[in-house]
Amino acid sequence: MSKLKPFLGRAVTFLGLTGLGVGVYVWLTASGESPRARTKGERGQPVRVVVVNEVAAVPRVTGYGEVAASRSWQGVAEVGGTVIEMHADVQVGRIIREGTVLFEIDPEELELEKLRTVASAKGVRAQIAELETREQSTRASLAVEAKVLALAEKELERTQVLYRQGNAAQSEVETAEGAVLGAEKSVVALKNTLEELPAARRVLRAQLEEVNAGVTGAEIVLARTKIVAPFTMRLRELNVTTGQSVSSGQIVVVGEGLDVLEVTARLPIGGIDPLLPERPERPPPDPEPDAEPDSEPDSEPNSEPDAEPDPEPDSKPDSPSDPEPAPPPVARTGGGWFERIADAVTPVVRLRMAGVDATWPARFSRFAGVDPLSRTTGVVVELDRSQRRSGSNDVRLSSGMHVAVEFFGAPKPGCLAVPIEAVHDGVAYVVVDDDHLELRTLEIDWAQEDFVCVGSGLSPGDQVIISDVSPAVDGMRVVPTVDRFETERLAGLVGSSEDPS
Repeated sequence: MSKLKPFLGRAVTFLGLTGLGVGVYVWLTASGESPRARTKGERGQPVRVVVVNEVAAVPRVTGYGEVAASRSWQGVAEVGGTVIEMHADVQVGRIIREGTVLFEIDPEELELEKLRTVASAKGVRAQIAELETREQSTRASLAVEAKVLALAEKELERTQVLYRQGNAAQSEVETAEGAVLGAEKSVVALKNTLEELPAARRVLRAQLEEVNAGVTGAEIVLARTKIVAPFTMRLRELNVTTGQSVSSGQIVVVGEGLDVLEVTARLPIGGIDPLLPERPERPPPDPEPDAEPDSEPDSEPNSEPDAEPDPEPDSKPDSPSDPEPAPPPVARTGGGWFERIADAVTPVVRLRMAGVDATWPARFSRFAGVDPLSRTTGVVVELDRSQRRSGSNDVRLSSGMHVAVEFFGAPKPGCLAVPIEAVHDGVAYVVVDDDHLELRTLEIDWAQEDFVCVGSGLSPGDQVIISDVSPAVDGMRVVPTVDRFETERLAGLVGSSEDPS
C-alpha cells in the first residue's frame, strides 16, 4: 500500500494539469479571437515610401554613337597613270596642310596630247593667215581687171565708131566685143572669190575656237595629274605609293577635317521629345478683304480645318490666294525652330572606360532620321576643335571613339516626380493618413528612364510606396518608412546632379 501512494500522487497531478489545459483551450475557443493574429493585423506590412514634392525637373536622355569628322575627303585619281611623286608627309595619321600636293601622276602622255592640240591650233591659224593674204591678193587683182575692163570697153566704142564710118571691118568689132566679155568674166570671178572668202574665214575661226578649247581642256586634264589637299586634314587611309599605276576614278587617299567633330547619337524614338521646346501653332490666314460673308469656304488643302499647323515658329501664314500648301519645316535646317532646339538642349559627350571618365561640351546640330533596323532616331551633335580635349582628364577626343551623349533639357517646373519602379501599369500605391494602402490611377505628363512626372493622380505630400507589395490589396494596413537613400537618389535624377556645361 505504501508503494502505491507516489503513483497515485503523480496521477492526480497529471489529471489536474490536463484539466487546466482543457479549460484554457475552451476559454480561448469561446473568445473567438487570437491575440497573436490581432497583434499582427494592427502592425501591418512594412513598406518603403517616398514623399511626393513639386520640383523643377530636368529632362534628359542618353544616346550612343561614334565620333567622326564633320568633313571628310576622298582623293580620287581623275586621270590614269603612274604615280611619280608622293609628298613625304603622306602617311596614315599625319596632318596635311591645305594646298599640299599629295601625289603627282606621270603627265607625259597628257603633255604630248597637249602638244598635238597646240600644233593643230597653229595650223588653223596659218590657214586663216593664208586666207587673209589671198583676200588681199584677190582685191588687188580685181582692181587691175577693172581697169582692163574699162580699156576694153573704150576700145570697143572706138572700133564701133570706125565701123560705122566704114574704116573698120566687122571682125574687128567682134574682136573688141570678145575682149570686153573676157575682162567682165575676170571681174565677176574675182568678185565671187571675195564673197566666198569671209565664209571660209568663219569656218577656220570656228575650227580655231574648237582647237583652242582642246588646248584648254588638255591643260585642265594636265593639272589633274596633281592631287592637292583641299583643306587641312588628318590622313585616315592610304591606298597607293610611288611607282604604282592608278586608274581614273580610283580612291588613292582618304582624309578627315580637324575643325569640327560630330557624333550621331542613336536615341529611342520619341526619347528626346520631353527636351524639345513647345512648337507654337501657326495663326490662321486672314480672310480676303473683299470676301462676302456668305461666300463658299476655301477648298485649298492648306485651309482645311484639320490641316496640320506649321511647326516653324518664324514661318508666315500662307497667302489665301496661294494654291500650294506650305513646305514641311524639316526641310529648312537653318530656321528658327532648330535655333530654339540648340538653345533648349544641352548635349554633353561622355567617354567611360577603364580609369577614364571624361566629358566634352557639345552643341545640337541636326536630326539624322530614323534607322529602321534599330528603330532609333539619330541626333547629331558637334564639337569644335578647341573643345576636343577634356579639361578633367586631359583626354583628347578622336574619330572612331564610341561615346555616350547625354542630352539635358531646360528645367520644367511643377513636376510631381515618382520613381519609375513605383508605377505599376499606370497605378501607384499610396499610403493614406490611417496607414492604409490606396490604389491610385495616374496620368503621366512625361517620363524618363528612371522617373516619371505625374500630371494627375497625386498631390504634393503624398507617400508613394516604392517597395514590392504582393499582393497589393486596396485598404490593406501598411507600416510606411521614408526611404532616405531613394529620396536623395530621386532628387539627383530629377534635378541637375552635375553641371552639363
